[in-house]
Amino acid sequence: VSQSRYLVDKIRVQFLKVGYNHTSSGTWNTSDAIMTMAVNKAIANTSCAAISMSFRASSAFTGFKNALINAKVNGRGGKGIPLFASSGNDGASSFTQAPGAWPEVMAVGSSNSTNTRSSFSNYGTNLFAAAPGSSILTTDRTGGKGYSVNVDPSLDAVTYFNGTSASCRAMAGVAASMILVSPTLTEPQVRTILAQTSRKLGGYNYTSGKSLELGYGIVDQNAAVAAAIAGVTPTPCYRDWE
Repeated sequence: VSQSRYLVDKIRVQFLKVGYNHTSSGTWNTSDAIMTMAVNKAIANTSCAAISMSFRASSAFTGFKNALINAKVNGRGGKGIPLFASSGNDGASSFTQAPGAWPEVMAVGSSNSTNTRSSFSNYGTNLFAAAPGSSILTTDRTGGKGYSVNVDPSLDAVTYFNGTSASCRAMAGVAASMILVSPTLTEPQVRTILAQTSRKLGGYNYTSGKSLELGYGIVDQNAAVAAAIAGVTPTPCYRDWE
């Protein structure tokens, strides 16, 4: 309990706005320059332990991609910043959208309460691993502008939602926890520990350690942080970055 409380007290989240012209349907605009500036801001923050990207971007954003490569290789004083992106919510057996499908980034899918793939979660060979993303409790606006209205006023400020956006943020938080307890970890070491400590659940075929449905499995924060504390040197996994 004391270790969990320590992690909660020490980890901070910085939100960077990368869009404009938002609509009520949830669409918005951005540009290569805006996305690049956001990544560069994260690189400039020497305390940045992970980058979470719950959106789709144009594959033509070459400046953005180059900035991500720079973050992965040179961030954190040369140790590298782990990069995470949502796999998407189309229920598709493959996905190619940026940044999740880019090899520099770890694409995160959604698992549910039965430890299987959420029906909406994109999956396939580009998937790195999964984290809970079904029926996630989150804060909500109160009153009629909220996403849900509860009879009990004490519950009016919370709601449940589904999406790989939740999964992506959860895994980024695990990576940040690992770096917090072991600051010398490099990005390749974080990636490998996450792959090797994720739980191979769901009854899927984990050929070469991976399944199409959940990638390396469902992230296990306890096991990942324990491995980081132990200072293990895991065998590298080469699928995602060559």
